[in-house]
Amino acid sequence: MPDHLPIFDDVFLRANVRVKEGFGELVVNTFRGRLSSRQLT
Repeated sequence: MPDHLPIFDDVFLRANVRVKEGFGELVVNTFRGRLSSRQLT
């Protein structure tokens, strides 16, 4: 691409990685919450 900006070259790759990390954190936090609520009851 003649008019590309280096900072945006891998923006979709970085966004994809961040979405996967965020989803993983959500799953882990949900699992931890379920475990701690089971220990309280």
